[in-house]
Amino acid sequence: DAWNPSEQGLSFPLGWVEGVEALFPTIFEEESVKDCTLVVQGGLAPVGVLLAKRNPNCITRLVLTSPPTWKEMITDFPSSELQRNYKFLTNPWSANPAFALLEQESLIRFFSNAFLFSDTCDDEWMKNTQRATSREMRLP
Repeated sequence: DAWNPSEQGLSFPLGWVEGVEALFPTIFEEESVKDCTLVVQGGLAPVGVLLAKRNPNCITRLVLTSPPTWKEMITDFPSSELQRNYKFLTNPWSANPAFALLEQESLIRFFSNAFLFSDTCDDEWMKNTQRATSREMRLP
């Protein structure tokens, strides 16, 4: 079932960890897969750290790109701020223009080249990001 924060609440990062763990049978179709490198970017670093800690038998390496400071990662995020951000991202008047900007190919290419690749991203990367960034792929 799709996770709907309006009904189930905003739970971060443990809720996200549990959501990813629910996908493990699909991700690790073969039981012999035990050696995985997890790469996590930015504010999702706490999710990556928890995933690696809770699943040491399959996640053997963790790469954090542009993570927050350790203090930021272990300090509670005010629920009022979570709620404010959620309202911004679900309000059509603010979310649609914001996502339209963030999903532009030129911005994705700039960000990828600046922060994710030592040289430049390839066409395959761009094709995958364009497929994954659409209105249909967003949470309800």
